[in-house]
Amino acid sequence: MNIRRLSLTLIAGALLLGGAGTAFAAPNPPSPTSPKTTNVGPQAGARAVLVPDSIGTKNTVTKREYTELAAPCRLYDSRSSTPLPSGGLRSIALTACPGIPTYATSLNVSLSATHPSHAGFMRVWANGAPEPAQTVLQWGTSSTTTGAAVTMSPTGLRVHSAGGPTDLVIDVAGYYTAAIYADVLPASTTAFADMFSSTSMISGYSSTLASPGDIVVSVRRNIAFCDIQATAESAGFHATTVQYSPTQFVVRVRDNAGNPARAYASVSVNC
Repeated sequence: MNIRRLSLTLIAGALLLGGAGTAFAAPNPPSPTSPKTTNVGPQAGARAVLVPDSIGTKNTVTKREYTELAAPCRLYDSRSSTPLPSGGLRSIALTACPGIPTYATSLNVSLSATHPSHAGFMRVWANGAPEPAQTVLQWGTSSTTTGAAVTMSPTGLRVHSAGGPTDLVIDVAGYYTAAIYADVLPASTTAFADMFSSTSMISGYSSTLASPGDIVVSVRRNIAFCDIQATAESAGFHATTVQYSPTQFVVRVRDNAGNPARAYASVSVNC
């Protein structure tokens, strides 16, 4: 009888050990990806929100848009006032070229040092920003012209001349603007729409004019003849766009059954 009990005990122990070994060998499930906190910027009603890491990956690389002026514009000519002295600083407004929008980020320019008295160099950058270390124009004792792309702000350019004095002529051939894109979360029946990331070309957003599953996005330029593309960021949803006004478009997100859905979408505008 004792031998029989001992045998049963050994068999039970072996079964328990085998089961435990199988349980310990099972792999642990991977941890879910933690969301990140993103500051959505100065748009009206904006706030810090939790955004999954996958949002915005389609817009990691953005391109600038270039617009050529119908005709080159003379932005500045010091020959109508006074030459730039050596070490002189001067601010140049955009008023002479009304075709340049204030939302432009940089200009395609031709810079000319005219009849300098001494050799020198010049830096040109966005008014209100720190002076860069890069030189955009160098000259000897004769007139010199060069082309360059220089940054600008809504208030224009800032010029620093070292050497001279010299007269300065600036002609503008065109301007660059930031690309138009945004990552959005449209409105639902219970929640307001959110903007998670965008370029400076997005001026605002709202769901007050749209139905659930939609978001109205406002931009800083006329997009009447531009191509607008929207992509749902998650499987099981699709996104489309429709122009709402010359400076607004609506992003619509639906599930596979065609129902309005609150899901992440990425939208870009190519002009």
